[in-house]
Amino acid sequence: MNKKYVSTKKIAWIGGAVLAGAGAIVFLSGGGVSENNIIGASLAVGGVAWTTIFLLVANSYKPDNYTNLSSAPIYQKDVHFSNGSSLSLGTDLLSDRTLGSNTIGLGLRYNF
Repeated sequence: MNKKYVSTKKIAWIGGAVLAGAGAIVFLSGGGVSENNIIGASLAVGGVAWTTIFLLVANSYKPDNYTNLSSAPIYQKDVHFSNGSSLSLGTDLLSDRTLGSNTIGLGLRYNF
């Protein structure tokens, strides 16, 4: 997993929880309509906003699983027919760099 993604996600949850928790404590400590209620509500909303913004930023660092897939042709045979159509038979080596595994894939394509 991408270290930048993981660390940004941790910052999002920890920072948001601290701000929202501080806001809840300040809000609950003030009785009635007071300055504490406004500050507490602002901190709680700030905590939610903080978490949302940092999770959006972390999502941009998230690795794309499809970038770790590759294929290499091993064999390909094209058979052409008199009506202009063709049949392609192929064998490919498919690699997944994330899992470190390889497999062989068979393909068949008919062009009209």
